[in-house]
Amino acid sequence: IKDVRLPANLQRAMAAEAEAFREAKAKEIAADGERNAAQALRDASDTMMQSPCAIQLRYLQTLTTIASEQNSTIVFPVPIDLLGSMGRMAQTGMPPRNFRDVKATSIPEEEVFIPEQSAA
Repeated sequence: IKDVRLPANLQRAMAAEAEAFREAKAKEIAADGERNAAQALRDASDTMMQSPCAIQLRYLQTLTTIASEQNSTIVFPVPIDLLGSMGRMAQTGMPPRNFRDVKATSIPEEEVFIPEQSAA
């Protein structure tokens, strides 16, 4: 057979079927990718849960990446217990022996500034 001619309607139907098959295959591949990504995230979270400092290190690594990509100022919160630990270290001259020794300290009232609200 050298030449086969198909009616235009049949060609359109075959093309639509092939396109639907390709779209279904693409959705299947995307779903597999999502499943693999979720598995990788779960594995990463399990790994980070085994080390208390891992999430903090990852956070700092993310800040470093952001800072190197964009020339901008990054403001991030400092944990209160870290400030308390630094205060005790300044008073005693010695760092805490372990993380359980680090406790949050309160700020004296005279050092707290609360701006007055205008009646507008």
